[in-house]
Amino acid sequence: MKNGRLKMLALLLAAVFAVMIFSGFTFAGEAGMDEEFHLKETAVDENDPEYALSFYETEYYNYRVLRNIPTAFESAQWDTYVTKGGLMETIDPANITEEDVAKVQAAYEARQQLVQIASAEDCMWYIWGENIPMAEAADSLEFTNADEDNEDFIPYLVPYLLEDQSQVKSNLIVVAGGGYGSRNNNGEGYPIAKAFNQRGFNAFVLQRRVAPYSAEDVWMDMQRSIRYLRHYGEALGIGGLDNISAAGFSGGSATILGTIVNLYGDVQPTIYDETYVPDEVDAENSDLDVAFLIYGPNWYPTHDDEYVGFIGDNENLPAMYIACGEDDATGAPLDCLTLYASVLDKTVAELHIFANVGHGFGVGLYGTNSDSWIPMADVFVDVAKHKEVMEAGGIPENYTQKQLSYIDFPFGTTEVEAYANDDATQFMVRFNVFGDDQVLEGILDNGTARVVSDATGFFSNDIQLIADSLDPNGWEPIEE
Repeated sequence: MKNGRLKMLALLLAAVFAVMIFSGFTFAGEAGMDEEFHLKETAVDENDPEYALSFYETEYYNYRVLRNIPTAFESAQWDTYVTKGGLMETIDPANITEEDVAKVQAAYEARQQLVQIASAEDCMWYIWGENIPMAEAADSLEFTNADEDNEDFIPYLVPYLLEDQSQVKSNLIVVAGGGYGSRNNNGEGYPIAKAFNQRGFNAFVLQRRVAPYSAEDVWMDMQRSIRYLRHYGEALGIGGLDNISAAGFSGGSATILGTIVNLYGDVQPTIYDETYVPDEVDAENSDLDVAFLIYGPNWYPTHDDEYVGFIGDNENLPAMYIACGEDDATGAPLDCLTLYASVLDKTVAELHIFANVGHGFGVGLYGTNSDSWIPMADVFVDVAKHKEVMEAGGIPENYTQKQLSYIDFPFGTTEVEAYANDDATQFMVRFNVFGDDQVLEGILDNGTARVVSDATGFFSNDIQLIADSLDPNGWEPIEE
């Protein structure tokens, strides 16, 4: 198996370097299938007694490759192929019947009808280089037809990119659920990527290793995907690299959390594989800016009734948006509450538990508030960015005007730095009294001031006084 893996790694190394030049999704494929998919053809004659098994093994191998890359093909034909190819999962290779051969034939014919619209190098961004760290020796792993992937599978990202990279809000790594044993890409991968793509996110569906690989291997793939975007992003023409986020579902959420807890910052994969030699990509920081943790708050490979939330030394936690359904039978509601409570004083966090919703709601269930989780998550990124800028003493980009004002508080006149948006309906003031830096944000609604945030909580009752003291004609543009 090791020789086969090395051969595949050599074949795919060229693709790793080829993706260094981003060429978008407008590729018009030539007739025939891109050789970089490395598909197989049955080598046994139809009259050979082993033909049925060989035919099945070949087409099942090809199916497990192509089902992960929908962006390479026209959607109608790909949907048909995946539907027919999925029927091969019911076949027992030790007892192949004529009906089974018909299923394989249908999958084969559907594959021949695929219309390629993008190259393999555009659709499969391999995240590892010449070697891949493994928590367990490769020759100790046992692969079966019940596993998600072929034995020579190499992790990669499937990109969904905006046409205008200057407008990217965040670069989102999408990690579908399925525990640590499978990837529910059709429900929690591709639809999620498309939904966030429409909201100004670059999205990347992570095709991570799953069983028989260990949880540690899965976490290393997650860490590497973050570092890959940081390292190659500029060369790939990607915008918005100041914000890298991830959305995970069930086991995908566990994957993200396992990485946040164990493989953050400059921690190297060598903690799990001491034979691995880190490369230049591994020198990148592996912290996320935002994590969307959807019905998967527990990162342990098996559910732990004694779950206590975040434990670890990572002092640079991402902002966390945590959500699950009230009727989730996996124990997610209680675990989500536990996780939220454990990080509330460490990062920006938001928790949603949706009524009348169970496990696996994906993009959301119609008729419940779960179908609003993606729009709310979109806003959460703005909130997290805003707070990060505020805590760093910067000026959030929604404020475009400034003035210096003097406000007569009951305790005395105080110099105040004030900032506002274009029409001065949103404002922020900064000043120092009582030995503390005071920062308040407010909005004006027909002249009535309302508090948005108050850093110390001391001046919320003074928001109207502050608003009335600002000169409506005193605003000057903030110089960039």
